[in-house]
Amino acid sequence: MAKALRNGLGQMPSYKDKLNDAEIAALALYVSKASGGGK
Repeated sequence: MAKALRNGLGQMPSYKDKLNDAEIAALALYVSKASGGGK
């Protein structure tokens, strides 16, 4: 998830220029938990 956020994936844009590593990690964790993957 963090790699997809950092580099983009398909039509999703890259966020590496907008978010730092800690923010990307926090967002990846949030998305994982929100989608039921972080149980």
